[in-house]
Amino acid sequence: MKKLKAFLIAFVLFIGFVAVLHMYCLSVGVKTDDPYFGTWNSPYKDLSYNALDQNIKKNDMFVFGSSEFRHGRSTLFHPANFFRDSNVKLVTIGGPWNEALTHTVALGALEPQIKNRRVVMLVSPTWYRTAKGVPPQGYSLRFSETEYVAFLKNKDVPMSVKKYVARRSVHLLRKSPSQLNDVKLFNRVLLHMGSPCLTDKLAYKAVTMYQNDKDIITTRAAMTLLRPHDKAYHCKTRPFKGKRTRWSYWADLGRQYALKHSTNNPFFMKDKIWKNKVCHEFPKSKDLHRKNNLLVSREYKDLAAFLTICRANNIRPMLVLLPMNGYWYDYTGIGPAERAKFARKITKFAGSYGAEVTDLTVYDYTLGINQDAVHPWREGWVKINEALYNFYAEKQ
Repeated sequence: MKKLKAFLIAFVLFIGFVAVLHMYCLSVGVKTDDPYFGTWNSPYKDLSYNALDQNIKKNDMFVFGSSEFRHGRSTLFHPANFFRDSNVKLVTIGGPWNEALTHTVALGALEPQIKNRRVVMLVSPTWYRTAKGVPPQGYSLRFSETEYVAFLKNKDVPMSVKKYVARRSVHLLRKSPSQLNDVKLFNRVLLHMGSPCLTDKLAYKAVTMYQNDKDIITTRAAMTLLRPHDKAYHCKTRPFKGKRTRWSYWADLGRQYALKHSTNNPFFMKDKIWKNKVCHEFPKSKDLHRKNNLLVSREYKDLAAFLTICRANNIRPMLVLLPMNGYWYDYTGIGPAERAKFARKITKFAGSYGAEVTDLTVYDYTLGINQDAVHPWREGWVKINEALYNFYAEKQ
């Protein structure tokens, strides 16, 4: 009897603690007055449905990408700094391992709040190097339970897309037991994939409350402790004046910088990156990617899911096809003919869904565009920024 009494007391105290913590999370929230929150490069922001949902403004345009957002954040060329205090309002989502499937989930979750009705995806050709598309470990790393639930609950997302993403998620999270169990539970309750029982419905309420509270707590902590130290936050120079800027001026500035800092390698990469990383990989990289086929990848179906949501909800998408370092990929086995075929296929594929394409692969051999094999350097960011500006400023 004493053990039972002790258990009941402990259980009541635990429930009370959970209730108090939940109420605290709801009261604190993640809404912020920081005008530059949208371009904060952080997985805490990117994976938080609550933070994104609560801080979207009517003129914000989403820009989905990947690891390129981590490069050049302390320079004025990065979009977080380039458009600061301008009339171009962006929300960037992207880090290592972000590819079309994770962006499909985020788009579907946040679609009701996207008043601008324009979205951009920075497409890296490297996403298409493997037939299977995004690897399981990459998808797991960038998977958000709160965004996934909002994605499934959004009635404006076509059911065919929901079921496609649900099946892909189960497959890709097979080596991540905790995430896999949550996804299977969400699929049973929200998509009726299987037969949800009363226990499933109770578990769903408990799990979603836990995930929501964890989302708010971790994101609020990151906003308080990490956001003030973000490199872009301290870049004081504002290159964008008024409604227009001299694109050629900033491109020349970026190119002159590259001329001075790409002197120790035959691929025109940034000297520091070559010395600290790439030169060690150089001897074993000859024809490394020779067997890669950019034209055959599951990534195309993942991109189709993203574009299907856009088409179903009157969202205007633009794909910015990022350049590759042509000198490096010639050496590693993906030559100009293969890259050109890929650019044509993406353009045709996107066009079949009504999406626009800005093809920056025409700059594959331009000095100053890439600081390494794929990531944009200063002039590379100028080209991307110009595409973003033109798309944002273009009238409906």
